[in-house]
Amino acid sequence: MTKMNYFRDVFSRINTVQYAILILSLFCINIANAQCPQSLGCNDNIQISLDYDCYAVITPDLILEDEMDNCPYMITLLDLNDQVVATTLIDPMTMEPIYPSIDGSYVGRVWKASISVTDEFGITNSCWGYFTVEDKLPPSITCIEDITVECSEDLSDLYSSQSTLTYCSEVNPVDMDGDANTQTICLTTGDTAHPWEIVEDVLISGTVTGSGTGLFLPSTGSGTFDAGGEIYRFSIHPVTGQIYGSELSGVQATEDNLPPKILITVSNTYDLSEGLCIEVNTTSFFNYQTVDNCDPTTEVIVTRDEIEDLQCDESSDVTARRDITYFTKDEAGLSAAPCDFSIFFERKSLIDLDFPDNITFDCDDDIIFNEDGELDLNPSVTGYPMLDGVPLMDHNNLCRINVTFEDDTFNLCGSNTLKILRRWTALDWCAGQYSQAYQSIKVQDVEAPEIICPDGWIEFEADGDCTADIIFKPLDSSDTTGVEFLMECSAFNIVVQYLDENDDYQNAVNIGNNMFRVDDLPYGIHQIRYLFTDDCGNTKECTFDIGVIDDAAPIPICDQFTAVVLADNGWARAYSETFDDGSYDDCGGPVTFQIRRPDLH
Repeated sequence: MTKMNYFRDVFSRINTVQYAILILSLFCINIANAQCPQSLGCNDNIQISLDYDCYAVITPDLILEDEMDNCPYMITLLDLNDQVVATTLIDPMTMEPIYPSIDGSYVGRVWKASISVTDEFGITNSCWGYFTVEDKLPPSITCIEDITVECSEDLSDLYSSQSTLTYCSEVNPVDMDGDANTQTICLTTGDTAHPWEIVEDVLISGTVTGSGTGLFLPSTGSGTFDAGGEIYRFSIHPVTGQIYGSELSGVQATEDNLPPKILITVSNTYDLSEGLCIEVNTTSFFNYQTVDNCDPTTEVIVTRDEIEDLQCDESSDVTARRDITYFTKDEAGLSAAPCDFSIFFERKSLIDLDFPDNITFDCDDDIIFNEDGELDLNPSVTGYPMLDGVPLMDHNNLCRINVTFEDDTFNLCGSNTLKILRRWTALDWCAGQYSQAYQSIKVQDVEAPEIICPDGWIEFEADGDCTADIIFKPLDSSDTTGVEFLMECSAFNIVVQYLDENDDYQNAVNIGNNMFRVDDLPYGIHQIRYLFTDDCGNTKECTFDIGVIDDAAPIPICDQFTAVVLADNGWARAYSETFDDGSYDDCGGPVTFQIRRPDLH
């Protein structure tokens, strides 16, 4: 493109004032071109290191061996296949060159940089050289100060914990600063973070109208600012209304830094009529160490994590110390200087110990049985002594308070019912003192057996004298007389009864092996009752009906020779009963007679 064509193209996008600037710029460029060198020499095989933002601008002084000021150099970046990846642009407002920039995606590869300059006669000269991009800056690291926790503190999530503290003001909060240009309000929270965590970000719940900056002021009393506290600045995005750039990010989440009350100062342009809430999100020091100028997957390496028991006595406030050392390493292998901190475990006394309460179980509670179905009343079921809500389960706790127990067992009414008198003994090794307490553990059986009798009608055939001898098998699920459901945690006794003709229950004969026999049960419908009584005296009954049925035909007896006298008209009547000679049924019921001619064919 000629200079005139370039001018026409630019002129179509600029106004009159810019036109004048452009004329002067082109004039200056021509003068500068006359002063530019006629030959160019490019550096070759150079290394370019990215800055803390993983960014670098490829300027002429990086490429040329002898760069001259005010020359209109044009830089083009290419890959090894001479494919253009970035070029120099011209700012249409200032007519200044915008040189290509590189980032982390260029690291570890070889690139080609071509630079050219055009003199006042329109003659272009150029040279090129290779360069590699490197990340020479180690990852950043945030160290934390020593902390003190209670010796019973659960540190199982030391490397992974996260917390959220929500601070809120009242509706229509009172402006506490008296400044017409700002609003200072008090926010409170009932949330806490772990002292080994670091503030990750701060968010506003909802959207605040207005824009500007503000202050967080940790406050220790009734909405007044403690002059000895820290001040953290923040900004609120004018569009989203969210906090960004908070100096609170990266601060260790101790109670001094995140107290129950804070003051927040914002511009008086904010609408706070509905109050204001902010969320402070914290994360473990281990998770927070992920910041590197180029590598989003910074590795955190712990080189030391050791616990040392300290000599404790009446004058000592701590029982142990945990020392941790860690550093960060990026993908390029660069490491930050290591951080180290200690966790001190604060001593507790026997008065802080809560012994387990008395406890009662039902004998069918699943929790009291182990995988083998055996009764198991170990402290994980019945309760351990607690120190600040944390069970003292072993002899190596950092509080140097050890607990043991002894049991006296008393059997009650059933095989799985008992009472244990457990004597707990706690020993404070630091103070040389001990404490004892008793815990009552009872397993009771106050529920009757749960049973369901056979459902429906059960038939039994009568024998020759129209009675039946029946064997009942209540515990045989494959037998028609077996119960359909049974649940009982103690041993039990079974009684089988039948209702006689006088509506009185009579006991069946126990023939052993949980079988019962009733002899000579007459033809008809009978009610059967099962009674289950456990060893603790709890009884449950159920009933069902059976029928003794007549399944044999009547026995016919006929006259061998019957004479019938004819009437005067020559006819005679012979009824079926005429031929009966004592027919009967074994069960004594009525017999119906019918007669028919024999089939002689």
